[in-house]
Amino acid sequence: MTRIAHLTDLHLVERRPEARSWQDRLRIQTISQGRPIDSERPRRRLRRAFAEARAARADHVVVTGDLTEDGIPAQFEVLAEELHAAPFAPEQITLVPGNHDGYTSGDAFEKALAGPLAAFRVTSRPGTAVELKGATVVALSTTIHQHWLRAAGELGERQRRRIHDVLHARERRGATVLAMHHPPFTFGLRLGWLEGLLDLGFVRTMLRPFRSAHVLCGHVHERGDHRLGPARHARLHTAHSVAEDDRALRLYDAIDDRLVPSDGPVPFALAMRAFRQSALGEA
Repeated sequence: MTRIAHLTDLHLVERRPEARSWQDRLRIQTISQGRPIDSERPRRRLRRAFAEARAARADHVVVTGDLTEDGIPAQFEVLAEELHAAPFAPEQITLVPGNHDGYTSGDAFEKALAGPLAAFRVTSRPGTAVELKGATVVALSTTIHQHWLRAAGELGERQRRRIHDVLHARERRGATVLAMHHPPFTFGLRLGWLEGLLDLGFVRTMLRPFRSAHVLCGHVHERGDHRLGPARHARLHTAHSVAEDDRALRLYDAIDDRLVPSDGPVPFALAMRAFRQSALGEA
C-alpha cells in the first residue's frame, strides 16, 4: 500500500522582501490577500509538515502549486533550500506550479526546474507520470501568465490529451493521481475567468467516468473532498494552505484503484484488500 502526502499553497517569499521597490511591495501585499509578508513562518510550517509526513511513513509527497508568492527567482531558490533539507529524496517529491508562480514570468517554473529545482525535474515536469506501487502521480500545470489581479488557470489541450491517455492506460491498474493547482469545480464567487479553471467543462467531462481518477489540488486554501458524480466517479481532494495553517498536511492511502484519505472512513472491502496486501503478501 502506497501512502501519499499532500501539501499546497506554500506562498514562500525571498529572505528580504522589504528590499523591494515600492511598486513590488504594493504588488506582493495585494496578492497576499492579508497574509503577513513573512519569510520565516511559512518555511517553518513547511518543515513541520515534511517532518509529519515522514513520521506518517509517506512514500511520496505532492505539492500542488503556489509554491512562491509571485514567482521571482529568489523565491524558487528559497523553495529549493527547503526541499533539499526535507527528509525525502527528490524522486519522492512532485511539484506543480500555481497562478502565483507565473505572475513574474509565464515560464518561471520551467526555468526553476532547469535551475535551483533541477533535482526535482524528473518527477515534476508538466506531463510527467511517476509510477508508484498501486498509484500513478501525474504532474500538471494550470499556470498561465496573467496580470497579478487575476488568478485563473488552464490545462490546455495538450495536457488534457495527456490525462486522457494516462487514464485509459492505467484503468483498473491502480489509482491515477492528477496533481494540479486549480480545482476542477466552481468555488468562491464562481467567477471562472477571474479565478477558476478556464477549461473546467472539458476537464470534468473527461474525468467523470473514471473511478480510479483522483485530483489533488489547492488554490481554495481549504480542506475538502468532492466527487464528480456517484460513488464510482472521479474524486477531488483539496488541502489547507501551508502558508496559513498548521494543519496543512493531508495523507491518502492507495488501495485497489482508490485513493482514500487517511483521516476518513475506509470502506470495508478496501480495508480487507489492504490487509491482504500487507499481511499476506498478495499482489
